Amino acid sequence: MNYWEFFVLINGLIYIWLIANQNRLGWVFGVLSCSGQIYVSYNAKLYLDCGLNVFYIALGVIGFVNWGLETPSKFYKNLKLINWIFIMFAGIFLSIICALLFKKFGNASPYLDAFTTVFSIIATFLTIKKYIENWFFWIFIDFILAYLFYIQELKINASLYFIYFIVAIYGWKQWKNQLR
Repeated sequence: MNYWEFFVLINGLIYIWLIANQNRLGWVFGVLSCSGQIYVSYNAKLYLDCGLNVFYIALGVIGFVNWGLETPSKFYKNLKLINWIFIMFAGIFLSIICALLFKKFGNASPYLDAFTTVFSIIATFLTIKKYIENWFFWIFIDFILAYLFYIQELKINASLYFIYFIVAIYGWKQWKNQLR
């Protein structure tokens, strides 16, 4: 692992830990992690990943601002059933479109990659808006990504996403305890 991968790893772990513990500064570390990932992805000629991380930087800034605007009493919300249905249909539809695009670029796992990309963006929006259900998405996504990286023999990335999976479970429990 080179310096930049380590930079991404450390900042990504700090990000998810702080977000799980309701600390607004987590967004800053998320932006730092994504910035480092752009450099790593660019050097690996993974240009789609570069673009995705530019988008994540923008979401990180939005998250930081949004979390500064809301009062603690407004910290958690629950999705209504109609929102769940809309999110699932929109996510699946967009995943199919992205998978077709990813196939054109020769992606090794276009459907899993598209699914995790689309639902990661959705989960980030839910995190920004402080919906507790964001953790269900992250738990599922991180598990799938750990598996995907593992079968592609990218053990360090698989380990990272397995750690994210564990911290996402912790985050869900932390936020759930705050709802009581």
